Amino acid sequence: MKTGKSVRSAHLQVKFVPTDVPLRSAAVVPKSLVRKASSRNVLRRALYRALAGQNMPQNKAIKGNAVFFVRLVPKEKPAATFAEEITLLVSKLN
Repeated sequence: MKTGKSVRSAHLQVKFVPTDVPLRSAAVVPKSLVRKASSRNVLRRALYRALAGQNMPQNKAIKGNAVFFVRLVPKEKPAATFAEEITLLVSKLN
């Protein structure tokens, strides 16, 4: 991951390493940001839902490994906020 590309938005940061396989991703919610494990899991699941909802054409599909870090907890509707920011971050990666 050290050699990958890193981009940020208001709530998320992504580290991306291109490969020949379809996108594999991980979500990280630091304990310093949210103390309770159950709250971290809610945010992690919202991020995975937002990633699953990204419908990209087959020719535009991203191939590689990505780690998404939550930098700031959204005030309302985390899945919707994350979906908007993922779209923004993906456009910056290309």
